[in-house]
Amino acid sequence: MTDSTDHEAVAGLMQSMEAVHLLFDAADGMRADLERRGWTPPVAEQIAQTWLVTLMYGSMGIGKPA
Repeated sequence: MTDSTDHEAVAGLMQSMEAVHLLFDAADGMRADLERRGWTPPVAEQIAQTWLVTLMYGSMGIGKPA
């Protein structure tokens, strides 16, 4: 790899990490909001996890998890 290719690869990874970080923050916010609305912590966690996994699978173009 050349220096410019290395730089492009690192920049791409950084963008991906930033996007994933935003998705995890959104899922955490969703879980906290559900708990404030009266959902039990385990149920709120399950809903947020399902949303996050579905979104991540969709963003990778591989469809819904089984």
